[in-house]
Amino acid sequence: MKKTNWFLTVFIIALISFVIQSGLSNFGVISMSNVWVDLFSWIVIFFVVFIGVEASFRTINKMRHRTE
Repeated sequence: MKKTNWFLTVFIIALISFVIQSGLSNFGVISMSNVWVDLFSWIVIFFVVFIGVEASFRTINKMRHRTE
């Protein structure tokens, strides 16, 4: 993956993670009053979303190469 694509992917994943975290905070699932809990939950959400996006990219690439 090119460096530009990697940066864009990480940036989009970070935005998705922030949206998920703020939604969970609004529904009362996580408490944003503690900075360390906030940081830890963002890191966990970020890596879960990152793994999901990477897995979907790999699956799409495998499917694309099979059809060629």
